[in-house]
Amino acid sequence: MALAERAPNLRSPEVIDLHTGTADRDADVFVLSHEEVQDAIDNTLARAGCTLEQLREEAASGDWSSESNWHLWFCISPFVD
Repeated sequence: MALAERAPNLRSPEVIDLHTGTADRDADVFVLSHEEVQDAIDNTLARAGCTLEQLREEAASGDWSSESNWHLWFCISPFVD
């Protein structure tokens, strides 16, 4: 079953359109479980061909092996401990 079919589809007036600055009352908001977030991170790391530890080391040193790794860290760092 696809994630969109499993996750609750919530309507929220709090979703703001970044282009217009107005509330988007028709926005779809999907709530993911911790396991689904972790699966997404694991799959993304596998596709990128790097490990979380490698990204942590590059972030600590500020010496990125690629721009892609920097972008990946920017996206996943709020979700990893």
